[in-house]
Amino acid sequence: MSISPQELQRTAHTVECLFDSLPMADGRERAEIEEWVVKWLCSDAGKGGYAIYHQGQLHCHAGGRVMRSFPLPGIGQTRAIWCDRGKISLIDGNAYAAAGALVMLGSAGLAQRPQGSGSTGGGVGIGSNNNNNNNNNNG
Repeated sequence: MSISPQELQRTAHTVECLFDSLPMADGRERAEIEEWVVKWLCSDAGKGGYAIYHQGQLHCHAGGRVMRSFPLPGIGQTRAIWCDRGKISLIDGNAYAAAGALVMLGSAGLAQRPQGSGSTGGGVGIGSNNNNNNNNNNG
């Protein structure tokens, strides 16, 4: 899969926002996991994939199954958080744990920083195009 520098940057920013939301301290372990997740999401293997933080674990899903999990001990985050290459959202952790269901709850209260001069687009899309979002919401 060929990916543009802008898409790579957006993906890296989204994954960084996920880790900021946990919050996980900056350091070698965080950097290594972030790098793996970004590379995976941008690869053919991670196409259509997403990552979920739930109960001390980061699970990377693609093709209907967990591709890799990372233990994240010591994280005080009790909410379940989902992200893909461009968005981040809280999810219903009980629905995820019980049946793997993704029930999106929104992104209020998550650590999201504008990327460069861009905006978070209302907190859901990271560096997204508001015109496309409006068209998708109205269509």
